Amino acid sequence: MSKVLKIKALKFPDIPHYEWEGEILHQTSDYFLLRCKPGRKLIHHSKNKVFTFNNTSIEFFSLKEWYTAAMEIENGEVVSVYSNVAKPCVLITKKKWMLEQSKSA
Repeated sequence: MSKVLKIKALKFPDIPHYEWEGEILHQTSDYFLLRCKPGRKLIHHSKNKVFTFNNTSIEFFSLKEWYTAAMEIENGEVVSVYSNVAKPCVLITKKKWMLEQSKSA
């Protein structure tokens, strides 16, 4: 059984922005690689809305570098790629497996 990681994206300085979960595919002391499955919920705190995604994404979260990246996958094909400038992510606790990501100012 794979571990699920909760991601909390914060706007600068520490304002809740997004929150969602992904399954850990691979982790090192430098990064986490996650698979986010169809049907996942993204809480958009800034808009006070919840969005449901009906596709898979593979998402990269660095613990040392100033960026994140994601690939959206549909029918086994990469249909879009997104990269974001952000502070390195921080693993808050292994008990809850929570990762915080702050978007830079």
